[in-house]
Amino acid sequence: MLRRKPTDQPPPPDHLAALEAENRRLARAVEELSVLNDLARSIGAARSPQQVIEKIVHRVRQAVAAEQAVITIVEEGHDEAHTLIRAMESSAGRQQFHLSQALLGWMFLHKRPLLVTDPASAPELKGIPCEGDVRSLLCVPLMVKSKLIGVLVACNNKEGAFQEDDQRLLSIIASQ
Repeated sequence: MLRRKPTDQPPPPDHLAALEAENRRLARAVEELSVLNDLARSIGAARSPQQVIEKIVHRVRQAVAAEQAVITIVEEGHDEAHTLIRAMESSAGRQQFHLSQALLGWMFLHKRPLLVTDPASAPELKGIPCEGDVRSLLCVPLMVKSKLIGVLVACNNKEGAFQEDDQRLLSIIASQ
């Protein structure tokens, strides 16, 4: 009896779908490693903390397809937060995203990433007004020794909404 080689038959549809999903996952992992490698090289070559932060914000915006990315620093003993660096796709016709005191309070209280795909119906944002045209939001805390020192925010994913992969990548970046 002749046996067919596995390559003589097309894979079953469910197997093909699983392979395509795995290829997408691997492509995303390669992109994440590329972002992290790029940031590591930039940090090593930077001449000032300002250059490091600028590179992080610009690279984050690109990596998660955000219209805006912002790093807001919280100063100890102050009730205010200061936007340190902002990167926008284009400022024409768009309002700049500003981290509200209420949203900053949520980050102080929970100290964990916040992924919002629909701000109007998000229970985490109930009673927290979002300034401007916020369609999706991804906030990750910047922590030092369990203390919140700032927030990295990506606003309005150009491809629809942010995903858990985007949250994971920003969390890795923020932890560094």
